[in-house]
Amino acid sequence: MKRRMHLSAKVPNDGAHRLAWYLGERGDDAFDVLADAAMIQVGMIDRMLSGQLLPCGEIGFALMQATDGAVRPRDFYRACDRGWFDRPAVRDVAGLAA
Repeated sequence: MKRRMHLSAKVPNDGAHRLAWYLGERGDDAFDVLADAAMIQVGMIDRMLSGQLLPCGEIGFALMQATDGAVRPRDFYRACDRGWFDRPAVRDVAGLAA
């Protein structure tokens, strides 16, 4: 099902920014596919995008696995210096452990 992202004017954190780009690059059913893969509700994805939900523990790990590491739990605890339309920064090798 095609879903729209409802994004706030300011990017709440790096995790929300990376998640929005991940979803945007995957097409119309990306929300449902990600929710199924991470075993979470679609509403949780909306709340992560808005900054209302900061995933940790099992949810964060499941999200990281479902996105093949494109979105990591720690990303949601980092400030974002980019706008929604700016591509996320490329991760460096030192950032892989983070």
